[in-house]
Amino acid sequence: MEIVRDRLEITDLVARFRNNLLSKLEQEIHESVGFHGGGIDAVIRQSANIGMWLAYSDAEDKQHDRYWTAFGLYKANNLDMSIVTEINFAAEGVNRRLGGAFFRSTDGATLVVHRGNIGGGRLGIGKSLFWNNFKGKSLVAFDGTRQGNFAVVGELDSADLVYQVKNFVAEVARIKSLV
Repeated sequence: MEIVRDRLEITDLVARFRNNLLSKLEQEIHESVGFHGGGIDAVIRQSANIGMWLAYSDAEDKQHDRYWTAFGLYKANNLDMSIVTEINFAAEGVNRRLGGAFFRSTDGATLVVHRGNIGGGRLGIGKSLFWNNFKGKSLVAFDGTRQGNFAVVGELDSADLVYQVKNFVAEVARIKSLV
């Protein structure tokens, strides 16, 4: 397993990740998305059949040197658009403060992974809660010079990626509900 660090390659992988998901999340709405300390008006893509929504910034967030993508669980009334988790990718290199990363396996598959650093604005929600309760697939790998634990979100080129991401989002929601 090798983490992807090259800026151009990450840009391409983020585009593939989003395009794969957006092709399955057919409904577009404009709504306020809430997070600890505020919210933003965003374009959201969602699907009632899949049960998930996502919001993202169109370009690299140069201020934070990342690609921002937020996820939540679909609610028919759209009244609670609270972010369950973010899968943010470093624009280049390794940024351990961000949850998302891409790993390339020895067989050439690209995995979308998450470091487990979740937030939520409540005492007790964080990386320890995540790793003490996560029931999904995980791996141990080097992300640059350090070995770390990573939750496998899904395989980038899988036709089922949207369901893999939805399962990850639902698992994070379940973990957060424990507090």
